[in-house]
Amino acid sequence: MGLSPTTLLRLFLAVLAGFAGTSAYAQTTTGTVRVSVATSTTLSKTGDLHFGSVTPSGTAGTVTVSPAGVRTSNGGVILAGGSPTAASFSGQGSRNQQIRITFDVLGASLNRTIGGASMTANNFIAQGLLANGLAPLGSSGTGQRFRIAATSGAFSFTVGARLNVAANQAPGAYVGTFDVTVDFQ
Repeated sequence: MGLSPTTLLRLFLAVLAGFAGTSAYAQTTTGTVRVSVATSTTLSKTGDLHFGSVTPSGTAGTVTVSPAGVRTSNGGVILAGGSPTAASFSGQGSRNQQIRITFDVLGASLNRTIGGASMTANNFIAQGLLANGLAPLGSSGTGQRFRIAATSGAFSFTVGARLNVAANQAPGAYVGTFDVTVDFQ
């Protein structure tokens, strides 16, 4: 009893299809997928830097407000009252996250609100305290480094700077802005 060539072809194709659908050496294993979702990072200003009132003389000088809010003068500038304060900022990150705080190396220009005179503030410096959620890690050529120590990730820091007062600086109110950058690492 012979099989027709068409039947043999069908039988051959059926056997071939059966081999193609299975693999004698296939194996399955499980991989692991992980992700760490970090706390959103934020930064906001909570207080401005004020140098208070100063009186210029015929000699240039400087006024410095430390990050602790302590004001001193040097050269021909006389401290004349007012309420000097360091700038203050607050932020949110993750516990043990490192941050780097930097400022514009050129400083900030303060312009007289009426008239064309100006002054420059520079040498900005930040102070973060453990009590305020930051552990200091030191400074480098690219800024000051801190570790967020607070369990909640909340932190705050203050900023001081030096104001450069020209000889016979024009009287009036001066206002300017400065940029502070916090690099969450």
